[in-house]
Amino acid sequence: MEATTAAATRAERRITAADRELGLRLGAVMLRCLSSDGGAVVRALDESGLNLIDLKILVRLAGADEEPPTLGSLAESLNLSDASASRAVDGL
Repeated sequence: MEATTAAATRAERRITAADRELGLRLGAVMLRCLSSDGGAVVRALDESGLNLIDLKILVRLAGADEEPPTLGSLAESLNLSDASASRAVDGL
């Protein structure tokens, strides 16, 4: 039942042209911010071996108020399948 609800919720989230434009603009801001120190942040991330999904999961877990989120809620909040979230968490 939970998987069906999560799949339906993800299906309702359609990416529009405005979403893509916003993503591109935010990406440009991030690149500017991260490269202003000569790329040290980007190099540190690269050297850590973390990918973007790993980083998003770690940020989400670090921001958890009391209890860590369930795998299902983590996957839903990052718009991942349960299997993808599970593989990413196992890799950490």
